[in-house]
Amino acid sequence: MVFNHPYSGMLYTNPAYTGIFGAVHAGLSYRNQFTTSPSPYHTYYAEIDAFINKWNCAFGAYILNTTAAGSRLIETKVGLSYMFNVKINEDLEFKPALQIIFQNKQRNFQSYTFPDRIDITGVITPLGPQDYEPYNVNNVDFAVGAILQYRQLEFGLSAHHFKTQQADDKLITPFKFIVHAKYIFNLSPHNTSAGYVNATNNWDSFNEIKLIPYFRFTHQENYQYITGGLFLQSGALFVGGGIKTALKQEITNIALSGGFAASGIRIGYSMDFIALGNKLKGWSGMSHEVFLHLSFGERVVGGRPKWKKYSSCGCYL
Repeated sequence: MVFNHPYSGMLYTNPAYTGIFGAVHAGLSYRNQFTTSPSPYHTYYAEIDAFINKWNCAFGAYILNTTAAGSRLIETKVGLSYMFNVKINEDLEFKPALQIIFQNKQRNFQSYTFPDRIDITGVITPLGPQDYEPYNVNNVDFAVGAILQYRQLEFGLSAHHFKTQQADDKLITPFKFIVHAKYIFNLSPHNTSAGYVNATNNWDSFNEIKLIPYFRFTHQENYQYITGGLFLQSGALFVGGGIKTALKQEITNIALSGGFAASGIRIGYSMDFIALGNKLKGWSGMSHEVFLHLSFGERVVGGRPKWKKYSSCGCYL
């Protein structure tokens, strides 16, 4: 599962995002993919985390559920994460993190009819015992991640599925790693080093304009996704767009996003469609994604709300 919006599933993408929003943070996301296909994907996601100032660390948890093919494909993950914040100097922070994941993956196509099993006369050939054999696999997995943040620059790495899932001697959940980055260009006329903090904290002023390019690369066996784009933020409103490309499959999605982001609440919507993709183009329809984040309290580092200082409008889009 790859979310379109770069921060729809924060802890799922990188456990080092644990605790970055505030003292307590909760988020919800929903993605409806391949809406006009015979078997759309539905993904439900929720996360919660908290930063503990006394210990300079954070704890978090997420749950993800994806269903497809009329609930004949089901994946469920529950992740528990820990992040420790290392303040190297006034402007540089390093956030390593560890995550333990309990996951279940199910498949049962025995009652499902594939188009290639219907001949010209309408006779349906049933699935053989060697075809798409059902499975129900549970296991405990691990992930690690790290984020390096220097002023408006963020760079992150994460690695997932150290204990891969297998069914009938076949790999069904391969090892995955993610590289991501973003940078915040503050285009406000009073954007000086002395006035940057006050400029960033002014949620309501539409004179506060920021450009936020982002990039993410995901590699998982035969799938390599490159996601990149640009957000424009004015005050608490943001709009943006980008592309998501599956390299080996030669599929390219165009994405458009928009929403509202203030100090304690973030609401966003994103839609994408396949612009290039062989047989998938024009068949899968649009995909839709919505997310909601709520923050309670401020994460204080060194006696001031550090997460407001360098983040985009007090949050990560």
